[in-house]
Amino acid sequence: MKYLFQIIIPLLASATLSAQTGTAFGIITDAATGEALPGATVVAMSNGRGTITELTGEYRLPNLPAGKQQLQISYIGYQTDTLEVDVPPGGTVNANVKLLLNATVLGEVVVRGQLEGQKKALNQQRSADNIINVISADLIGRFPDLNVAEALQRVPGVNISRSRGEGSTVSLRGTPTHFTTININGEQLPSTQSDGSRNESLDLIPADQLASMEITKAITPDMDGDAIGGTVNLRTPTATGMDLKLKAEAGGGYNSMSQSYNGIGRFKAGRRFWEDDKLGTGRFGALVGLSYFETDNESDELEAVWSPFGDTPVLGLGRDTVVIENHQVSDLVNQRTRMGATLTLDYKFSPNSDIIFNFMYSRRGDTDERNRLRTFLNESAGVTWVSLDTIRGAELRRDIRLAESFSENLSYNLQGQHKFGRGTIDWGLYHADSRRVEDALIGRFERGEQSRIDLYTLNSSGIYSDFAQFRTIGSELGFFDPFLITDINRYERSALNLDATNSVAKINYELPYQIGSYQATFKTGVKYRRQTNIKSFDSNVNNFSDPNRVLDQSEGFASVISDFEDENFLDGNVRFGPGIDPGKYRDFVDRNDNLFIFDPIRSNRNSFNASYEASEDIIAGYAMTRIQFRNLMVLGGLRYETNEVNYDAFSVNNITGEATPITDGTNYSFLLPNIHLKYSLGKFTNLRAAATWSYARANFDDIVPFLNIDEEGSRIQAGNPDLRPGSALNLDLLAERYLGNVGIISGGLFYKQIDDFQFSRNLRFLRPGDPFYDEFPGFQFRQEQNGETAVVYGFEMNVQAALSFLPKPLDGLGLFFNYTFTESDAFTSDRDNISLPGQATHTWNAALSYDYKQFSVKGSLNYNGTFLNTVAGEARNDLVQEGRLQVDLNGSVAVTDRITLFGEFLNVTNAPVIVYQGIRERIAQYEVVGWWNRFGLSYRL
Repeated sequence: MKYLFQIIIPLLASATLSAQTGTAFGIITDAATGEALPGATVVAMSNGRGTITELTGEYRLPNLPAGKQQLQISYIGYQTDTLEVDVPPGGTVNANVKLLLNATVLGEVVVRGQLEGQKKALNQQRSADNIINVISADLIGRFPDLNVAEALQRVPGVNISRSRGEGSTVSLRGTPTHFTTININGEQLPSTQSDGSRNESLDLIPADQLASMEITKAITPDMDGDAIGGTVNLRTPTATGMDLKLKAEAGGGYNSMSQSYNGIGRFKAGRRFWEDDKLGTGRFGALVGLSYFETDNESDELEAVWSPFGDTPVLGLGRDTVVIENHQVSDLVNQRTRMGATLTLDYKFSPNSDIIFNFMYSRRGDTDERNRLRTFLNESAGVTWVSLDTIRGAELRRDIRLAESFSENLSYNLQGQHKFGRGTIDWGLYHADSRRVEDALIGRFERGEQSRIDLYTLNSSGIYSDFAQFRTIGSELGFFDPFLITDINRYERSALNLDATNSVAKINYELPYQIGSYQATFKTGVKYRRQTNIKSFDSNVNNFSDPNRVLDQSEGFASVISDFEDENFLDGNVRFGPGIDPGKYRDFVDRNDNLFIFDPIRSNRNSFNASYEASEDIIAGYAMTRIQFRNLMVLGGLRYETNEVNYDAFSVNNITGEATPITDGTNYSFLLPNIHLKYSLGKFTNLRAAATWSYARANFDDIVPFLNIDEEGSRIQAGNPDLRPGSALNLDLLAERYLGNVGIISGGLFYKQIDDFQFSRNLRFLRPGDPFYDEFPGFQFRQEQNGETAVVYGFEMNVQAALSFLPKPLDGLGLFFNYTFTESDAFTSDRDNISLPGQATHTWNAALSYDYKQFSVKGSLNYNGTFLNTVAGEARNDLVQEGRLQVDLNGSVAVTDRITLFGEFLNVTNAPVIVYQGIRERIAQYEVVGWWNRFGLSYRL
């Protein structure tokens, strides 16, 4: 009770003390370049009250005792400075500071080009109250990473997945992707991924449009609570300085697999206007950024589904065993464009009042041509396995998918901060609108059950090769003879429209107070979010019907094949054979459309099952306090969030195609306490600890009665209206030492106990008794389900350093290395002691750089370890993704102070993506995307 009064009484009395105190306001900049220095620590020596500078280099230190005050300013890589100011009662004193580089640490000039760009991020990281990693725009530019996902892969504890050769989605510390929240300027980015995922694919956003990326691994009470993995916050830049700052880049390169070129252009300009002596800068700031990228990608892929129960009889063995039931190879040619634009406008009414408006636009367009050859080897469908390399009665299918799609996001964010008396109010209004539109034409030809073919495997190791290949037995036609495909099957036109929004209103109030001689701050706030996800899918399936034999079906496939065959498919390990030419196939459909009959059952089933409208209303409130006990900072608080979920969908009879509208929903609430401790052993050494509670909402597709039917891939995905949100206790310990020559050495432990975790249950081959078997026998089935309890724990370490202590010329070397060890133990209703899907035991990054005068080079390694991709009913059917090591190289030469030439080589070794079913010998996926490079010119003003 005594301590409660020590907090409450100062809060009640604080409003009467404003006349006895004042505010120090200013901008911390580099004395040589004038660049703003975010993350600088500013401390009043008389009472220990402190603050850190914003991205603009500005600081605001309120409630200082009136009169003479000593301010100490510290920043990694710079000399610590002390400034005396005269604080007026009830007023504001302007105190700008220009810091000098610390050029004598370790006896040498140590701020090297490769690490200098990270000094701002390291200072923000050092000054933060909670555990975060920060990547600055400068560091992003020093790796050959085009989109946000690829830039994030350099952070400890981050795993990424890839699509079309680029990084796409991210996950933190071994948790599923939707356990990580993706924000733009502090608010969640709505997703338009076709699978209903909450997290947008980050290949949508150009990395060059950002000021920094903040990866929060221990959330505070004033942050959204749905972040078990953590939060990734993408910060857009703000104008700094009265002089125009401009940067422009242009470049082009070559992609090895598509044997085509890529191009990139970037532009950013900003400055401040209406200089004001009281502010030490301009009242109004404006910054604009533009980005454009285009490329032709190609990916070669082999996939296989193995019999799940090992009950396929093999005559030559005299017993049942596991064999391939479905084998396919795919060739995807993709044309991609990515555009981005940012606009930031801010206005400072006074040192104690300002507003800022951020706009961000991102757009990704894709044109896909995918050819596929499928071989059906399922014993239950009439195939006989004579031996492990000889099959009787197989079926073949060749199909093509032509798609045009685009995804875009528009984000608007208006925020303000205003000081009233001793307290400060900040508020925000945010709206984001994301959209995905896709039109596709799918066509297929086959050699079906009426004309089965006998096959043998070409490989010496038979079906257990990474590159199993099949050839015909007893047929005059070879496996790749176009006349082997005898039947015209069907075509489908589809249209997908997906709209997602997030609208936010929030207000916070912060008030400083004291407990004895210790400085403290109380903060509280409320927030309302409304998120929507509307998906509309229109499928038009048309079956070939030619009772009068107008066409010779055996010539159908041969009439549309391409004149080109990829002779280096899967690096020359597999022959793909003749593919379907897109133009010829479109002409074929147009000429013979009268021979295709509309299929209302399949069309309605596909359309209604994949359409829904969902919304969520989230109301949150919190209270927290921060107390500085000399070298110990304590931050604690409580957050309450309540969620109301509603959806409109369809209940579909998959036999008749009839659909019945349904409306339903759910609601849930969480009380989320947390506490953070930060003990400073010195200006550049911290010990941190945190205990936080958080939760994770399910993806939209997974909580509605939804069914996504992929007949071409023989896959279905079902929603689960009974799916519950997961909740977690998170514990963190971290020790960090920041180096005076712009570097860091840190190591930490983390632990998560997750209840009701969500995972993907995968049945590789539907059999009698399985859900949806009657409608879709032999299909793969996936559904998100709740597990019981999962524990995730591990260790992270991070080293960044300039090796300036080495003798010349080795003193130009720089080291970048981080490593994460993660283990998990999860329990479901029928599986014990499994790994959490997405959790890799080992992940690491390493880079070695060298700077000499105007030259700079870097070699980078990124390793994502082996992890459980999808959980099946038994371990032998789990899908496991093998570890992958990517090698990148980049370098630059400064021609003048303003002009730089650069070159980049990505995925130098053409590292494959490999997934296997149960054991390594049973390949489920093998994909390669090739290497690519870029060369260009950068201009900076």
